[in-house]
Amino acid sequence: MLDGNDETCWNSDCLSNASSSVQYIVCWLGDGDECKSEDIGSLSLMFQGGFASKSISISYCASNDQGKYNQQIRYNITDCNGMQTIPIMMKDVCKLRISFEEPSDFFGRITIYHLQINPM
Repeated sequence: MLDGNDETCWNSDCLSNASSSVQYIVCWLGDGDECKSEDIGSLSLMFQGGFASKSISISYCASNDQGKYNQQIRYNITDCNGMQTIPIMMKDVCKLRISFEEPSDFFGRITIYHLQINPM
């Protein structure tokens, strides 16, 4: 998912009741325990068609927030195999949380082939 290789991907756990739980990915921007704050301009995702999310929400922790998430932004996603870029414009990001709110798959499965965090 993060290596740029089309042969690797991230698969979510199958949910027994897809409408009751939200699946998510947390991206730590740092080296080990040390936070490396970055300004993020956009987020690019490539899902497997049929195993996407109809909408996602994005929130972040700034370096001085002590783990508290801020600025939840919601976006609608197209269920396709193409790369989708979402402008997010977030400053001083230490940790990014991407929540998949509405899986397009009946069983709640999500498959992501590429995830890129793009600087401002």
